Amino acid sequence: DRAGGQGGSTQRRVLGQLGGVFIVFPEGDGLVVAAQHALCERIHFDRLRKKLEGAPSATQPLLTPLVIPRPRTQVDALLLDAPLLASLGFTVSAFGDGALQVEEYPAWLPPAQVASSAALLLDRYLENPRQDAAELREHALATAACHLSVRAGELLSTGRMEELLSAYFAGG
Repeated sequence: DRAGGQGGSTQRRVLGQLGGVFIVFPEGDGLVVAAQHALCERIHFDRLRKKLEGAPSATQPLLTPLVIPRPRTQVDALLLDAPLLASLGFTVSAFGDGALQVEEYPAWLPPAQVASSAALLLDRYLENPRQDAAELREHALATAACHLSVRAGELLSTGRMEELLSAYFAGG
């Protein structure tokens, strides 16, 4: 519930940034101290989820396949579950003797996040091959949202902090 259940896109007045980690703003009779990374991550997560829900099976081909080096045993394991990876939007095939190539990625995923998200998703799958597609998709959403977000320690302008608050309270 976003700060007392108040929604809408009302402009929030930012009082400042605390330690490069928190955004401070008034709310009602008090002050709210919000972690900037968590706030930004929630905004990105909600936006990515909306894109996913709008076109759950949409994929985007890569102009140049992404090659991810892995030991042959891991490549074989991943190829056995290529249909599961395809259900997540990642079309994969073998590339030589010690690598996997990603040919398509989910359309909801920002292009700048493809390499890191694909590698992390494959690692996550290899750690626990019994995870279902929903768990893996949720992890991929969270990872992409985290990587897109401002960092703790990042100095933000008042305007940028106001943009984050407006987006957060508007629901993404």
